[in-house]
This record gives sequence, C-alpha cells and structure tokens, in this order.
Amino acid sequence: MSTFYSPTRYLKHHGVKGQQWGVRNGPPYPIEDKVMRKGHKLSSVSGQYTNARAYQRSGKPMYTYNTNDEWDNAVYKGPFSTYLKRYKGAQLVTEHQYEVVKDLKMPTRQERIDEFKNLVNDKKYSKDAIRTMQGIQTQLIEYNMGSSESMKKNIRSLDLTNMKSDSDYKTAYEIFNHAMEAAHYYKSTSEYMKRMSKKYDAMVDDNNQGIYNHAKDPVIIFKAHKVLKPIESRPVSDTYIENTTNHMREELRKHGENLKL
Repeated sequence: MSTFYSPTRYLKHHGVKGQQWGVRNGPPYPIEDKVMRKGHKLSSVSGQYTNARAYQRSGKPMYTYNTNDEWDNAVYKGPFSTYLKRYKGAQLVTEHQYEVVKDLKMPTRQERIDEFKNLVNDKKYSKDAIRTMQGIQTQLIEYNMGSSESMKKNIRSLDLTNMKSDSDYKTAYEIFNHAMEAAHYYKSTSEYMKRMSKKYDAMVDDNNQGIYNHAKDPVIIFKAHKVLKPIESRPVSDTYIENTTNHMREELRKHGENLKL
C-alpha cells in the first residue's frame, strides 16, 4: 500500500499569486470555490446502493470527495467505510465515481454561516435548532471534540440561547454541522439543506472538512441526478477497508491524534 499524505503536509495552503479567497485559479479544487467546474471527478461510498445511477437518482443529497486525492480516498474507503459496516449495518460498501456535467455554484464559508444565522433567528426553526445544538454541544464537550483547541474552548463556553457576536455564530455553526450527517432527521437541518439547495448546486461538507480525520475536499451535492454523470461503481473489499483503516490509524498516531470512526 502506498504511503498517504500526513496531516502536517496538507493542512497548509499558501495560495497562488493574485488569487482571491473564494476564487481559486488553477486546477479544480472545490474547497471554498464559488464554482466547481464541469468535468471535475467526484466519488462517494455507499453501504446501501451498489449502482451509481440508482444512488444518483435516490433524491438524497450526495456526500462526495475528490476522486483524485489520495488522502480523501483513504478517509472514505477506510474509516468511513468501517463506520458504514460497523454502525450502519452495511454488508457491502461500494465506491461510486461521477463526473460533473455543468459548472456548479457553491457558497463561500461566510455565505454558509450567514444562511445558518438566518435560520437560527427564524422563529419557525429557532427552538428546534437550539434544542438540536444543545444535545450535540453536550456530546462534543463530553468527548472533547472540535476543529481546534480554541474551538473546543468556545464550544464549552457558548450559551446557545444568547448568541450575539460573529464568534458565537461561528461556534454554533460548527456544532450545528455535526447534525448535518443526519440532516433529514431534524427539522432545522432539513430546512437548512432545503434553503441551500435552492440557491446553490453544492456546498462544502463542513462537518467532515478538516474535522473527520482531516478530510480535505468533502462536498455535498444537491440534485445529483441533474449535475452528475455516473462513471462506474466498484465494491470496496473488506480487506482493503481494514488495511486502509489501520494504516490511517497509524498515520494519525504519529501526530498525536486518534482515528475517528
């Protein structure tokens, strides 16, 4: 098995001369782009669908990663596939590959936070959003989770019933995104996804980007049946899943981190 990139190598981004944040030059690289270009290759793993077209036409938002990135391939075909088998009861995990058939409009991080702020301050969804986040906040504190040490501290001290500053909303947004994995389950997250899908074709998966074993380019695709073309589907063997998961566990241990399943 080839050596994967270590976290210390890919958490830095120095940019390109003349580049503006949110408007990248050069090859396709979706994180914080306002547009994902036609022709970009994406993959997704599923424990439910064995056919790429059937998965694409399921009507569900599709959680994808960069097909050409070695680390993200390992994240999703290793620990995430282990999660699907161990906790979701998947008998078989299948990798589906797609090609983007049109330029996809994507929101910047600030636009994602702004829409979240609108939702939290909407009387129709405020109570559900706060109640949902309070439950997740308790779990994050218990397991000492967060994207950074400063964010962990902010999560511990945040009063979700009295948010005022931009920092408060950014912290709450990180908490909220832990519910996005089961977006259909909560009233507030379902509404958030609905609002974003009306304005955009895709968005960065903030719950996974950088947080879930340092995933680099996870993107949620809305209306996949309209914007993606299936390429192929391939089963991911149990041996590959186990070996990749163990390899990533060792890579993260080198940097004092534990693997997340």
